[in-house]
Amino acid sequence: MRVINVLVGLSLICLVFNVFGQTCDCNSVTSTVCPTIQVASVDGDGTLRCVSGTVPSCESFFCELNGPAICTISNPETLVFTGVEDICIRQAVQVVIPADFTTLLGPNNFQTGAPSQHPSLSNQGLNDGVSGTVYYIRFTTGTDLTTSQILFEDGNARSGTAVQLVGGNFNLYVGDGLKETISGGIFPNTFYSMILFARPATAAGANDGEYTFWIGENIDLLGVSLADVSPVADVSTLSATSLGGNSQLGVGRAAANAINNIAGDFLGTFDAGNDVFQVWSDTAL
Repeated sequence: MRVINVLVGLSLICLVFNVFGQTCDCNSVTSTVCPTIQVASVDGDGTLRCVSGTVPSCESFFCELNGPAICTISNPETLVFTGVEDICIRQAVQVVIPADFTTLLGPNNFQTGAPSQHPSLSNQGLNDGVSGTVYYIRFTTGTDLTTSQILFEDGNARSGTAVQLVGGNFNLYVGDGLKETISGGIFPNTFYSMILFARPATAAGANDGEYTFWIGENIDLLGVSLADVSPVADVSTLSATSLGGNSQLGVGRAAANAINNIAGDFLGTFDAGNDVFQVWSDTAL
C-alpha cells in the first residue's frame, strides 16, 4: 500500500493505492517526473497491454497518456501490471482528504489578541512538554519592513523563542539564540501567518532537539494541509535545552529581558480576534 500526494487544481488530495512498486513523491511545491504505466495496445478480447513510462507532473500520474479523463476525484483510477507478461488492468483508488493544521493540532492551550503581554509560557507551564510546543501567529505587515519589530517573544535574555521582523527579513530565535534568517520575498501591507514547532534537546550537548517553521503569505496556515506547504526551516539538531525561561511573553511587542535583547513594537496590524497568537503545549508536528 502506498500513499501519494497529488495536486489537483488548488487542492492537494492523498490517493491511497496498490501500484506494484510505482512511487511518486509530489506536493504543491515540487513537481517531479513520476513513473507511470501506459496502454501500448488492446487485444481483441479487451486485454490491455502496457509499458512503463514517465509523466512530468503528479496530476497526470493516474491517467492514461492521451486517454480518457478517468482520473477524477469522484472516480480515480490507475493502471497496474498484473504480473503476467505485459498485461495491465485499471484499478480504482481511494481518495482521502488530508487533515489541515487545525484538525491535526486540536484545541489550543493558550490564545490571545495582540499587541499584548503575559507571563511567560514557562511561568504558565506551557512550553515544557516532552513532545514539544507549537506556536502560531497571524498579522499584516506595514510599510516599514526595516525597523526592528517583534511578532512574538517568550522567555528571557538567555532562553527564549521569538520571531522578529527587521531589515526586510524574518529572524527566528529558538531556545538560546538566533537560528534562522528568512530573507527575501517579504512585502509591505501583506498578510502572513506562521507556525513554529519546537522541541528542546533532552540534555546539554545532546543536540537532539528540533524545530520546523512554516510561513504562509496571503493564506492562513491553520486552514492548510500539512502536506500542502513546505517549511522554510526544518532542523533536527537543536542544542537548546529550553524553549524559554521565566519572564514574560510579548505578542506584537518585546517582552522584558528579550532573547538577544531584541526590541521594537510591531508596526503592522493584527486583526481584532483574541486568537491571533496561539500555543499548543506538549504537541508535535
